[in-house]
Amino acid sequence: METPSTGASLMLAFRPIGRKIIVLGTRRLAASRIVNILEADAIPVLIGIDCASVQEASEEVRWRVEQNQCTFQQAPQYDTPSAWSSLLDQLDEGNRSVFAVCICDTLHAGDEEKISNSSSSDKLSPLDRAKVVVQLCRERRIPVNVADHPELCDFTFPASHRFAATKVGEDTSLSASASSLQVAVTTNGRGCRLATRIRREIVSSLPRNVGDAVERIGDMREMAKGRQERRKNGAREPSLRRKAFGGEEVEEEDLSFDTTPINSPVPQIGNTSKEYISAGVAAASERLLAREAKLMEDRKRRMRWVAQMSEYWPIAYLGSLTKPDMVRALETYAGENKDDPPPVPLDVVDEEATRGRDNTRPATADQVPGRRASSQHSLAIPQPTSSHTSEKGHIYLVGSGPGHPGLLTAMAYRLLTSKDTDIVLSDKLVPSPILSLIPKHITLHIARKFPGNAEGAQSELIALALEAAKQGRCVVRLKQGDPFVYGRGGEEVLAFAREGISTTVIPGISSALAAPLLLNIPVTQRGAADSMTLCTGVGRGGKSVRLPGYERSRSLVILMGVARLHDVVKTLCHGWKSALGEGAVISDTPTGVRLGMPFPPYTPIAIIERASSTDQRMVASTLEGIEKALTASGEQRPPGMMLVGWTAMALDGGGKGNVDVLDDEDKLGDDAAMLEKADRDRVDRWLGKKGCIIREGLDDAYTRELALSASYPAQMGEDVPETSTRGPSGWAPPRYGNDGIPRGGWGEGEKSV
Repeated sequence: METPSTGASLMLAFRPIGRKIIVLGTRRLAASRIVNILEADAIPVLIGIDCASVQEASEEVRWRVEQNQCTFQQAPQYDTPSAWSSLLDQLDEGNRSVFAVCICDTLHAGDEEKISNSSSSDKLSPLDRAKVVVQLCRERRIPVNVADHPELCDFTFPASHRFAATKVGEDTSLSASASSLQVAVTTNGRGCRLATRIRREIVSSLPRNVGDAVERIGDMREMAKGRQERRKNGAREPSLRRKAFGGEEVEEEDLSFDTTPINSPVPQIGNTSKEYISAGVAAASERLLAREAKLMEDRKRRMRWVAQMSEYWPIAYLGSLTKPDMVRALETYAGENKDDPPPVPLDVVDEEATRGRDNTRPATADQVPGRRASSQHSLAIPQPTSSHTSEKGHIYLVGSGPGHPGLLTAMAYRLLTSKDTDIVLSDKLVPSPILSLIPKHITLHIARKFPGNAEGAQSELIALALEAAKQGRCVVRLKQGDPFVYGRGGEEVLAFAREGISTTVIPGISSALAAPLLLNIPVTQRGAADSMTLCTGVGRGGKSVRLPGYERSRSLVILMGVARLHDVVKTLCHGWKSALGEGAVISDTPTGVRLGMPFPPYTPIAIIERASSTDQRMVASTLEGIEKALTASGEQRPPGMMLVGWTAMALDGGGKGNVDVLDDEDKLGDDAAMLEKADRDRVDRWLGKKGCIIREGLDDAYTRELALSASYPAQMGEDVPETSTRGPSGWAPPRYGNDGIPRGGWGEGEKSV
């Protein structure tokens, strides 16, 4: 026999319906306790030991009192045992109506406001008062909890979570509610914060509809026992006593309730001869008993089936069952020889297996990778016919990241290569290494976007996505970078929603952060920039945009503005005057609007083009020298972005770097001339005689990873998607066909000439 390990709590679930629970305290912890009490259908009674009136209590406590969700009573004037004894007797009303007491003003872990007690000798400290109340409660056999003092507690509050559920009405309408499922974690006073974290881990590992699964199983239990009609007719519910039945401990409400009609003959004890009962009555009694035994056996068998479903069927599947599904499931296994557990439904995504849970069952040869091993009794049964499943398809708005296939998220990669994906609608600038991952069986359409046709191409992609989704197809709308960072993803979500099509947005790594990182340029760096501003260099409809002003400690990231570099530089630097007495350096009329101080023309800037691609390039210089440097480096390589600020040079210069830029303000104070000279000297050392820095291509590590990413599925034991022929570059087809006419995606009023 195993020796019990002592030191554990006796984990119980109480139902204090209609009983009083006294809460001493009116701060945040007390407010939390009130919610717990109300959810348990008990009556909270607040004692204001840490405030003179309810108006001094925390905001939530005041609101609960004003809404009559709890009552408020002032503490005794004197902290004496007799005063607290009288108050407890008064609240208990002599009939043991007080279920428990919670003392909340002893918390000293930093979560509760400190209470300043009166220096008067008639007031005890919170802990001393708690000891008095604990002693009085134990004399009355009232359980007590003292915050942060497990040695004084009769019970503790575990870190608990109540799951949500979806109520399905007779009219198939849906509404959210709390389910019957609760989980609780306790560390027995050894780590409350850790218990909360463990609770979160447990909750996140379960399927989202686990609460629905509990409600559906509860409904099936009622159906299996045939008690739904009894409830409607007002039949009394059986108790929750437990008894041994057939060697297995079961709840009495499961198997042992009595359905014998009130006026049926009652079998007699002892002599059942004709002297005491007629032959006809005896025969009828035997038939009745046989029928009742058969009904009881059927109920027991159905309950065993429900228990097997609870054990073997995926939780996510159980949560999606409708009433017709449950009736069909019970009828399917209603035969005489159905003692085997019901088969596990196949072709159902087992969320339990996809959330990182260990597979503790032995794998079978035909087991689907990534799915929990099925029962040996597995057979296919119909999918749940949920009344709220839509016949329409689904659109995934997927971010492709900066361009390197290795920087795709795992979910983006799966959607691009999944057998369930029907069509991919791609932005023009998504590079070929990513497009080449898409198998041939998936239709690929690349945006026909060229100058003057941006709106037309966008409208065309939205129309194609809607058409495919309305046909019930799975659509991947592939966007460069992150869909919501200047990707017009929000416009597409709204357009799809107007047509009743649901959309799931899959984040992508934005080039705003990734592109500088690939060149060892941080967007923020201690000593160089403690904030960043992200903006676009191209406004709506080609209009100019408002650019922010200069702040020495801030990086400015500009997307999609390289083609307008000259205008951007003029707008940023217009109005700047040298502190060294050289007059206005930049006085050209700006083409846009700047909100703030002008940028010094010697401010570092880095232009990063086609980030993470094999032909990635960085051109770095100053604002006054960047146009010349970009021209000298050759033609532009869209897409490109700009980073303006001192972090552009922060990690250059060997191990020392340039991370002391912001320290100069402390050293030189308000001497603007000295600060400008120090900045110019720093930039000259960084750029050298050439006045610019140009870096081409990926480093060796990224080049190696690019090659490995193509074989990644094979390394992981997955099927390698058949690579499709997407053309030499993977970009959109040429603007003009053989007949010289531009192709597709024209907007209203545009001419195809």
